[in-house]
Amino acid sequence: MFSKFRNSPRLPREVEEVFERAVARLGGSRFKWKGVTLSFVRRDVRRDFNTAEHLEILDNAPGRTPVDGMAIYLGARLGLPLPEDLALDLKIVRPWLRPRVLHRRVLEGPLRAMCRREAFVLEQDERREPAEAGDRADELITGVGIGGASTATYVTTRALDVWGLTFDEVMLIAVENLRGLVSPADVRDVEGSEGVLAVVDDTLETGASAALVLDDLMPEAGWETGVLFSVPRQDVTLILPVRPGAGARCLAALMQTVFAMHAEGEHPLSERVFWKRGGMIDHVPMTSVVEGGARRVHLEARGVVEDLLRVLGEIT
Repeated sequence: MFSKFRNSPRLPREVEEVFERAVARLGGSRFKWKGVTLSFVRRDVRRDFNTAEHLEILDNAPGRTPVDGMAIYLGARLGLPLPEDLALDLKIVRPWLRPRVLHRRVLEGPLRAMCRREAFVLEQDERREPAEAGDRADELITGVGIGGASTATYVTTRALDVWGLTFDEVMLIAVENLRGLVSPADVRDVEGSEGVLAVVDDTLETGASAALVLDDLMPEAGWETGVLFSVPRQDVTLILPVRPGAGARCLAALMQTVFAMHAEGEHPLSERVFWKRGGMIDHVPMTSVVEGGARRVHLEARGVVEDLLRVLGEIT
């Protein structure tokens, strides 16, 4: 209904009012229109955005009213925090809950209040070795955002108390929502990187979060040899199926891709590589050095690395 106005030079007034009311919920005021571009002032700073790019969401936005859904959607896209009454209304925000993979460095200011867990760690896994010195500086965490994308609003302890739910229960809801947004068809070859696959989403709606639903995307993730994966940037999950006897060449291709994407991205996360296999997730420890202008990876053949190299046929 609303998306039909996408190519219009000006939106009908009733549609403009939906955008204005949604932005007002986010603290915006003093609206001005220039064609389909809406500008507004929030905390003495004027901002603007092209409303035509967001019309489709009005046709399908979950929520009691189009304003509710648009406010949550725009809050995530524009990086504006939601008002507390909206963020705490589970009936409204439930379909907008999204799992997020983040770097611990984001835990500043209001985001310090977000509920989180260390990423890619299974609670029941007793095989984990103690973290190495300095490891925490590169630690990945998971949280639950409201609205996806670069949301400024995350589920907090207060929200859990109001909803009467645990963090794990809310994460399950968020992961189920994510499953409706990403599928095996989104897994693509990475050009120039032999055997390496990727889920890439420039909107950040899925991207790195796809690593949380690998079993749905790659049947190999549940196999005995499993898959290697990495989240070098917020917008991407890299995947490498571990094929018996494939050799270390494919592993080298994965690492080169990880390094390149981590260095060039606007939203870098981590250069770590993980191995998901048979219901287990392991961090694959490695060190890298720069030699002659090139970056080289050193693997010590013990523990997880020894198992991996043996599957790849590099050692017997």
